[in-house]
Amino acid sequence: MSILDRKPVYALLLAAAFSQSAIAAPVEPVTNNGLEVRMQRLERVLESSALLNMRSSLQQLQSEVQQLRGDLEQQNFELERLKKRQQELYLDIDRRLQARPTAVAPTLPTPPVARPGMPMIGPSLTQPASPSVAQPMAPALPMTTPQPALSTNPSMALQPQATVPSQGEQIAYQRAFGLLKEGNYRQAIGAFTSQLNAFPRGNYADNARYWMGEAYYVMRDFTPALAEFSKVQSEFPSSAKVADATLKIGYIRYELKEYDEARRVLDSVKSRYPGSRSARLADKRLQQMLREGR
Repeated sequence: MSILDRKPVYALLLAAAFSQSAIAAPVEPVTNNGLEVRMQRLERVLESSALLNMRSSLQQLQSEVQQLRGDLEQQNFELERLKKRQQELYLDIDRRLQARPTAVAPTLPTPPVARPGMPMIGPSLTQPASPSVAQPMAPALPMTTPQPALSTNPSMALQPQATVPSQGEQIAYQRAFGLLKEGNYRQAIGAFTSQLNAFPRGNYADNARYWMGEAYYVMRDFTPALAEFSKVQSEFPSSAKVADATLKIGYIRYELKEYDEARRVLDSVKSRYPGSRSARLADKRLQQMLREGR
């Protein structure tokens, strides 16, 4: 058989050998590599998505924390402001109570004691006693507290001593004032009202009127506060509370947006009480109104 005749046979043999080698060739490694690559790619996508979600959640939490922190700071600011306002109120109370004059009993001179050989000093005995006449020894005086002489004028004898407050009024005032310090403003107003009903012209009546107005003012109940401060002016014109009451009237007019009246009242405080704490506060509020264009 020639070479040309053998070509078809060789072709068949090569084809069969190729087909067997193709069938016998392992394809599993190639398939596993592809799946592994795909799995790795999918894992990276999932990890990236999870990281994005975690980052978004973290940013949202941070934003909420910042918002809560801002709310907390605002509440702390309001709390400190209220504490400062209450502290200023207490300091003003203590300062006013300490500055309140107290009645002092007059000191009377001790009567002289007569001695032998010494003349008695009096309106009718102006000449010294004669040395030849023995003067009798005056009896010893008992150690008692001298009492002031009673006045012979009936109108003066009937006048009450208004410089010392009664014990009942003082107890009533201290009870009402204690409620005010504790922040029980409604109860304090009721207690002050009871005190004024029992002692309408007592020594603490002006204080009671003023602190009633202050309690209403703190609660921003401006109409009764204005009425109480006005009563301090009209019923107790010589009281030390008039300056502060007038200042608070100016504040209330400002809160009610009656700026012309507020300016008039605050100017009157400056002119009537120059150099006082009330005048300084009035000037401060006037400067604020000027900055605000009021």
